[in-house]
Amino acid sequence: MGVIDPLPELLTPRWRVVLVRLPPGGSAALQPVLPRERPITEDELPLVLRVVPDPEMARDTAHRLRLVGAVVALLEENSLPEHS
Repeated sequence: MGVIDPLPELLTPRWRVVLVRLPPGGSAALQPVLPRERPITEDELPLVLRVVPDPEMARDTAHRLRLVGAVVALLEENSLPEHS
């Protein structure tokens, strides 16, 4: 017997922006793009920086991070609304 998938129309897509490698300027280079109170260290990578429902928002954030030299990944996840 196979696994029954939830109905696709019930799934809510979300996009994760994941920092994989810091830019050459380190965490300080990220400040103009994604301000934080404390610096990100290499030990924390990979690190989910943002989770958004809109793929354009995720792509825009990833683009801005890449402009300062960061290596990022975009991950799509689907979840049921009550788990969002």
